[in-house]
Amino acid sequence: DETERAETQAQADVLRARADGAHELIKQAIILQSTVASIAHKHQHELLPVRLGMALARRGNVSDLVAKWAKDDRHASKDGHIGKDVFARHMRRDLDIHASGEELYELYVQMDSQHEQYLDAAVLESTLKDLESV
Repeated sequence: DETERAETQAQADVLRARADGAHELIKQAIILQSTVASIAHKHQHELLPVRLGMALARRGNVSDLVAKWAKDDRHASKDGHIGKDVFARHMRRDLDIHASGEELYELYVQMDSQHEQYLDAAVLESTLKDLESV
């Protein structure tokens, strides 16, 4: 009876140790996952041009795409210019780029070398073609 109780206690101790070990592993996995998510979030905007290049390569014919965007911007001050709202809308709709408005605006500003309110379609087209070939 004493031996049986000792064996049962030993088995219980082993199971408890395994459970503690599993709990510790789960805790470490959660910490690692949140760390990776945090790093990915911080650097997501840096990956945006890469994601955009891949989307363009899948989509094909950048010239037609940019022409469609310019035509769609009824509020453009001049023909052949694309506003930031139209840019963001088409990035999401046509290229399936899921990014925050802030990230898309940052990308828009980077492409707008003249820092005007509207992005020249020719500038956008050449920038997108460069990204597509990366």
